[in-house]
Amino acid sequence: MLKRFVEYFGYELVNSKKQPALFPHLLRIFQQCQVDLVLDVGANQGQFAKDLRKRGYKGEIHSFEPVTDSFAIIKQHSRNDKNWYVHKLALGSENGSNNMRVSSASELSSFLKASNFGEQRLEKISETHMENVQVSTLDSFLTEHGLNQAGRKIFLKMDTQGFDLHVFSGAQHSLGLIVGLLSELSIKPIYKDMPPYTQALNTYEQAGYNITGLFPIIRNVDLTLVEMDCVMVKSN
Repeated sequence: MLKRFVEYFGYELVNSKKQPALFPHLLRIFQQCQVDLVLDVGANQGQFAKDLRKRGYKGEIHSFEPVTDSFAIIKQHSRNDKNWYVHKLALGSENGSNNMRVSSASELSSFLKASNFGEQRLEKISETHMENVQVSTLDSFLTEHGLNQAGRKIFLKMDTQGFDLHVFSGAQHSLGLIVGLLSELSIKPIYKDMPPYTQALNTYEQAGYNITGLFPIIRNVDLTLVEMDCVMVKSN
């Protein structure tokens, strides 16, 4: 009766242990892998970190957001959380700086130019201005901040609008500490020159990570996938 009731309103009852949503799945991984540090790369206004806190994760979080307006918001959100650190910084494959294309919807800002499909599918991907931002490799950041001690259990979340492989490339000396990761994969590229999702998956798998869950983000009208979150853990 309850099942019919929720279906009437367009919802579905699922077994959370067999088919968990993204955040319950992440919390199970954090427990299983004993995660004590989350790197929130492409943090935007802090949505990911706030959701982790709401669901009970109390460990250390470092969020990275290079765009000035978004950083000001996430800084405000984190002000009363002593275990949540925010950095006005982008992560990439080398240290330096780069021009960020800031979009009408701040979460769509990217180092890459929107593809024709991206402009047609996502109206707010349109660029409003460019902002030169500081870029660091993850390896450099962890070393400089003393976060690369042996025994750390790091979860790397990447949502960088087509730049995830650059972030991963800059973390090669830290992979021994990274027990799991989340990467946003585009089945249909919404930015120019972004790698195909098959290349991203192959790169992560070659580094020893296995898929634990795939979570759709955007679909086309015909139900084909545009983007999904891919969660992976390191092989034993």
